[in-house]
Amino acid sequence: MPRKQRLRPHQVEAVDAVVRTLGSPASGELADVAVRAQVIAPPGAGKSLIAVHAAQGLRAERVLVLVPTLDLLGQMVGVWRAGGRGGRLFGVCSEREKAA
Repeated sequence: MPRKQRLRPHQVEAVDAVVRTLGSPASGELADVAVRAQVIAPPGAGKSLIAVHAAQGLRAERVLVLVPTLDLLGQMVGVWRAGGRGGRLFGVCSEREKAA
């Protein structure tokens, strides 16, 4: 598995907040009901990196990530693969094909 990239303080804070919010404190496992989180941060703040570390912290087997552009989808895949997430990936993007 690739080495984990070191997180900046604001990223650590965001990962901790996601894990604390989505994880069940009593059991350390995800809740039985559907749960979700949204990380809002400026461009370049490391949202993709926050997401992969949060998924690892939650020991999540399946994660749904929705992005508005194919560029962001490609970026997310690269960060997740570099962060050690292997296996199949199903990407969802709302960008439409541009007219020529």
